[in-house]
Amino acid sequence: MNADGINEAVVIGNVYDCIDGYPSRYIGAFIFNADRSRFNEDGYDWRSIPQDTGAPLSEDYYQIESNLPNPAAADLDGDGRLEILYSSYDGRVHAFWLDKTEHGNWPYSVYNPSEGFFRFASEPVVADLDDNGTAEVIFTSWTQIGSWQTGKLHILDYLGNPLHEVPLPAAWDGSDWNGGLPAPTLADIDGDPDLEVVVNTAHTGLVAYDLPGTSQARILWGTGRGNYQRSGSILKGNLSGSTKSANRFQASPGDSVTYTITLRNPGPALEGVTLTDRLPPTTSYAGGLTASSGAAQETSDVITWEGDVPAGAPVTIQYNVTLDDAQSDPHLVTNTARIDDGLGSALLRQAVLSVNGYGSYLPQVEVNFRP
Repeated sequence: MNADGINEAVVIGNVYDCIDGYPSRYIGAFIFNADRSRFNEDGYDWRSIPQDTGAPLSEDYYQIESNLPNPAAADLDGDGRLEILYSSYDGRVHAFWLDKTEHGNWPYSVYNPSEGFFRFASEPVVADLDDNGTAEVIFTSWTQIGSWQTGKLHILDYLGNPLHEVPLPAAWDGSDWNGGLPAPTLADIDGDPDLEVVVNTAHTGLVAYDLPGTSQARILWGTGRGNYQRSGSILKGNLSGSTKSANRFQASPGDSVTYTITLRNPGPALEGVTLTDRLPPTTSYAGGLTASSGAAQETSDVITWEGDVPAGAPVTIQYNVTLDDAQSDPHLVTNTARIDDGLGSALLRQAVLSVNGYGSYLPQVEVNFRP
């Protein structure tokens, strides 16, 4: 939370009185250290939490679908420290700084008493849409059962001031309310430079909205629970799924072999990835070096590559070698590539060829069943 390199756990919970009926009082935010003690660092003391943040409008899911206060953690103001955001059963979206206060126009209410019905808000997502150093907060809302109204897509600035509020479509199935309960998801779904926001509505299916001018956006918390693993954590890119292969396993001296290295990253994007592949002495470079992105080159039988590996879009590097025809004994040729992820971690990927070897095949057994 305070950018000291040590992770904390943020927990949002219903604070209630231990008396008959257990009446709810407010939704509280907690920060725990790894040993389950309360966070207290750099002058930010969370041994006591912000209290009385807002009483529930309703906890009756026959009246309005229940609010689930899943937290999001993101740096709203660009100071390097994270803020805690969550929606609450008080009809508002909260954003707490580490000083335990809500700055600007936070909390932001989606509930307007003059409308005559309740509204609740979804878990928020966070991104610096215009890459100006401060973040925008995006969430949806839904309405009370029987209201014949629909929720909205809300986009606020980092201080909780509304920038855009777009009504979601009315229910298509005759239902008497509509809106978006889960967190929206930010992604480029149509291949243009800009992001879209995808919303799963209660009674209109999936809808998507363009976000013009977001080609340089920085996504800070882009989907429900922060990532597609739904782990509630800020993930780093990971190249552990990367592979190296040859277009054959058995080969003979003088043969040409094509190697393929595929860099796979589930996300977020990794920048400044490098690859070094020094060819074994019994092979020589035979051209055909290509890369689907980034920059690849060959010097003295050493293949190098440098570039970015985006989330969910593999990078493929290929090249050809010729096997030394002076080798007559059966042997294995092992070709190893070193991949540095740009974050201080490296991994090795190998492809193995059997040269002058003999194939051994299992028998094929067919069993016919007859009535």
